[in-house]
Amino acid sequence: MRILGKYIDPKTEGILIAQGGYVATEVQSVYVETYNGGSVDECDQCLVALHSGYFIYKIIDKDGNYLSPETANFVVRAIAASDVFDLDQHGLALCDALDIRPEMISVSNELDEDYNPLPLEVFVVNH
Repeated sequence: MRILGKYIDPKTEGILIAQGGYVATEVQSVYVETYNGGSVDECDQCLVALHSGYFIYKIIDKDGNYLSPETANFVVRAIAASDVFDLDQHGLALCDALDIRPEMISVSNELDEDYNPLPLEVFVVNH
């Protein structure tokens, strides 16, 4: 699944995506979220979240408004069923780009069945 769309969020918070610029990305998963975290029967303000590598994007309408549950569910189904989904053709846009990479990498030992740490093997790979 691939997405192509304009990024309309004015704040990027460390991610250098220009407001009004386009994003094209491969998508691993896509789902409906609601404004209050409830079900689509309880909340009619929805957005579509998509995961792409270490990034999470949100899809809203091109005017910056939330989507109806029907529209959000349509978008998820349409993305899943297409090779490339062009948000412009549906009056949609991207916002809220979030980098979910950890701030630091932690290396720890695995545990055996008795929860004792296994020896940690470290090796260097030269390019």
